Formats: sequence, structure tokens, C-alpha cells
Amino acid sequence: AGADAPPAAGVAARTEPAAAAAAEPAGAPRATRLDEIEWTEATGTTVVTLSGDGPFPAGSYGYFEMAGDKPRVLIKLRGLDQPYRRGALAVGTAAVVGIRTGWHVKETGNEQHVVVDLVPGGARLDGFEAIGSRIVLKLAPR
Repeated sequence: AGADAPPAAGVAARTEPAAAAAAEPAGAPRATRLDEIEWTEATGTTVVTLSGDGPFPAGSYGYFEMAGDKPRVLIKLRGLDQPYRRGALAVGTAAVVGIRTGWHVKETGNEQHVVVDLVPGGARLDGFEAIGSRIVLKLAPR
């Protein structure tokens, strides 16, 4: 937490993972690219899984929930070397309209952005967890 600029207007909630108690050891394995974006749906809840080619250590990702006419969840993956190969994915579940990606080259390190477009007025982020080389989001109906 902390290094990002304050959230823009319209950001209903901003959540980032807790800072790691200790820095990752130099040379520790970490994701260099986002390999897959997959989703499943059961009983109205959509589970979106982002899979990398290595672990996503604490501090290498953050996420933001944005409300308004086009509600969405933005996930930022920091320090990757290669962009995701697809720009947009049609999802069409009870909670998720689609998923968009964008590659941002910055002086502080590259960022892969993943935007999960939610059904307006009908969905909310119900869980976010980083597990090794995967980041899992649970999106549920309101």
C-alpha cells in the first residue's frame, strides 16, 4: 500500500494486499507474464482466475473496486516483462460482462492491468486471494 496516487473520483472502494512483513529475497521466483485468464460460474457467483508463469508475491499486485454506471474491478500486476496476449474477453455471466487487459510501460516498472467489467447494479467483489502463481477473484450477485 502507499505508492499509488489517490483514487480518482468514482472509486467506491480501494483495497490492496497487506505489505509483506519481509522483502522478497533477491532472485526469488516471481511471475514475468500473465499466462491465462479463466472463469467459471456456479449459483450466480463468477470465479475469475489469473494465472502467471510464476508466483505473485505480496506487493506485486493491487486491486481497486470502482462503482458508477460501469462498475468494475481493476487489478494491477506490477513488474511483469511481457503483456498478456489478448485485449478483451467476453464473459457474460450473472456477475461479469467481460474482461479487458492493458499493458502500461512505466519508469517504475511495467504494469499489466486487468479490468473485470461487472453487471451494473448487479454484482460485487466477494473475495480476492493470491495463491502462488494464481490470483482468484470471486464476484457475486448483489
